[in-house]
Amino acid sequence: MNEPTRSRGTRRTVRIIGAVAGLLLLAAAITAIASRGDALREVAGSIRHAPPLAFVALGLSIAITPFLTAANFYLLTRRYGFVTPSEMNALVLAAWLLNYLPLWPGMMSRVAYHRAVNRIPVKDSARVIVEAGLLSGLAAANMAAMLLGVAKPLGASGPAAIALGLVGVPVGAALAIVFARDHTRPHRWRYGAVFALRTLELAVWASRFAASVWIVGGSVTFEAALAMAAIVQIAVLAPLAPNGLGVREWAIGLSASAFAVGMTAETGLAAGLLDRGVEVMIAVPLGFIGAACIARRRRLARTQSAPSADSDSP
Repeated sequence: MNEPTRSRGTRRTVRIIGAVAGLLLLAAAITAIASRGDALREVAGSIRHAPPLAFVALGLSIAITPFLTAANFYLLTRRYGFVTPSEMNALVLAAWLLNYLPLWPGMMSRVAYHRAVNRIPVKDSARVIVEAGLLSGLAAANMAAMLLGVAKPLGASGPAAIALGLVGVPVGAALAIVFARDHTRPHRWRYGAVFALRTLELAVWASRFAASVWIVGGSVTFEAALAMAAIVQIAVLAPLAPNGLGVREWAIGLSASAFAVGMTAETGLAAGLLDRGVEVMIAVPLGFIGAACIARRRRLARTQSAPSADSDSP
């Protein structure tokens, strides 16, 4: 067996192990809640009596997330080839759904699409994925440092704490403007822009968690929800389980029990499972829409390339 084949086999094994581990963590979260009959009844009662506005906030914040992710990938990918914003939105939506399957087929399909349709080499698409992950981790680490390392020791709360948590937005925008003036490195501004967008994306995640906590009967300030979002993002940064399955639920559960009012770990896990359940309900239709758009575009690309191929033949 040659080295590339062995490497692919190792990655495949790691992804399968990650998928199994994620499913086991998810099962453990469900078991932890089910074993506490009183907690389960309280959560069920809170969900039944939750205001519709909470479900609307949860659904909207989940639906917005993939489009922010697509904006980040669009900015980073455009330095390597031509891809339209609508195309990237469709790719991310389709990948969002496909990545619930083992072996990360959504990510692999997106890389293959860029190579076949956008003529972007695999190594460049892989670099974009790494860059997006690093910038996401930096944004999360910055938010956690501002909230837990600065705001908390200073006793800042409310708007002051939120401003510290979201300081990555103006900082990233300022870096993008400064980098844009450096014509010797014309693409460096994209990193500042993505850093700002990733910070905004964390704010949307914070809205998701705040709504989930609200629905299951707890309460959390927005600055605390921002801290939760930063911690959860760091926890799921390593691509272990598909879409952070299992890992994210436990990260939400443990962080909610630390930051939200009136929350046990079991109730926090319920918030995480609720967030996941609503996400799946939204990801299925949006994912199919994205996949249909990509399939149509691939057919169009084949049709357009066929005449040129015919014209080159003797």
